[in-house]
Amino acid sequence: MNINITARKVRISKGLKDYITEKLSKSQKYFSHIIKIDVILSQQKYVYSAEVLLHLAGQVVKITQDASDFRSAIDIAVGKIDRQLVKQKEKMKLNRRKNTTAEEDGYAPLDELFLDVNKRKLVPEEISIDEAKKRIEKYGYVFWIFVNRENSRLSVLYRKEDLSYGLIEIEK
Repeated sequence: MNINITARKVRISKGLKDYITEKLSKSQKYFSHIIKIDVILSQQKYVYSAEVLLHLAGQVVKITQDASDFRSAIDIAVGKIDRQLVKQKEKMKLNRRKNTTAEEDGYAPLDELFLDVNKRKLVPEEISIDEAKKRIEKYGYVFWIFVNRENSRLSVLYRKEDLSYGLIEIEK
């Protein structure tokens, strides 16, 4: 987990940076899928504000808190973050339970029953992995099906959520 601390129009001490890092690193115990945390500190007259952005897998949680000093603002913001993370984790558990119960019952969800499918025939071209990557980027697709020029196997190159690529090679 990466914690970035930014101060706008104010100087902060190393002790405050360590305090923020210590407080926010404890949030990892509630939710382990935190990618990075951005903290923006600013001061307007006698109001100290802390803005915390949590980058989760596929989601950003934003908490803004004003207080009489930075430590108080951070403490209150961390409390709010912990509540948000617990709520997010409970939602994920509830969704997991819902998905498993539908499958266990043996019933298909209604969305699958009324699925509108556009059928197309595909004749995959024999191209390299680099060419497939260029076509994904050029046409904005999530995946590209092709015959790999290096080993003559049917392959699928796909773009992951973190914008890296994965390759599936299909064996006969």
